[in-house]
Amino acid sequence: MTAISEHPARGPVFTPTEDDMAGRFAGVLVAHLDEPEELLAVTGEVLAAVRAAAAYEAYMTGETWPVSLTSPDLDPDEIADHAQVRHVTFHRTDHHGWIVHPAAPDTPGAVAVTWLDTSSLCDAAEQERPVPLTPHREQTIRDRFADGGLTDSALGAHARRDVPILLAEIGQLRAQTSDSRAIEDALDDACQELEAQLEAATSRAQTAQARANETLRQVWHVLTTAPPAVSSPALAENTRSTTNEGGER
Repeated sequence: MTAISEHPARGPVFTPTEDDMAGRFAGVLVAHLDEPEELLAVTGEVLAAVRAAAAYEAYMTGETWPVSLTSPDLDPDEIADHAQVRHVTFHRTDHHGWIVHPAAPDTPGAVAVTWLDTSSLCDAAEQERPVPLTPHREQTIRDRFADGGLTDSALGAHARRDVPILLAEIGQLRAQTSDSRAIEDALDDACQELEAQLEAATSRAQTAQARANETLRQVWHVLTTAPPAVSSPALAENTRSTTNEGGER
């Protein structure tokens, strides 16, 4: 697959499915383009495309995008340089690949897509992240504005802009921590179960070894102990005859 091509389209037009893309994320088909940081989302809604791209990156790399990018309050105009909606047609190429070609909205087979430059998008979001209102920053604001009304206004503006984003990030971190704790608890339970099974298996092995040792001891005793002396019947008869003859004399 390639990036959006400006050359005349070749190959039949088709409508992409999950088999043609990297997958469906947050309900939207997503694919990588030629550049590693470029994604194509098959939707004309910028916010849906950004959510899908964030889910794709989280699945592929484990990295979480800034909360501001997945917030429903995100203004598409603020990221227009990094997320652009276009109408294109998809065309088959050799080796089961495809390209997209710019098209008018009324072109047969045209679909709306959103092209995203994920690297620039995340960089811009990181630059806009609020700085926590530490006691030092609060004092700086108070020192800057001598009038109490202006001070309260500045602090209020800071809170209205930054606090919701920070709270959303806290919520996200709590969710991640909760997931981590659930995984840790599951692993602890599994380890305890395995430990109990190991102890039971060890006990059974020790019992079997003790029985085997006792059996070997008994066999060795039988093999090494001399059999008891038994008199021959003929010898006993001769002995009795000799005794009788001696008495007759």
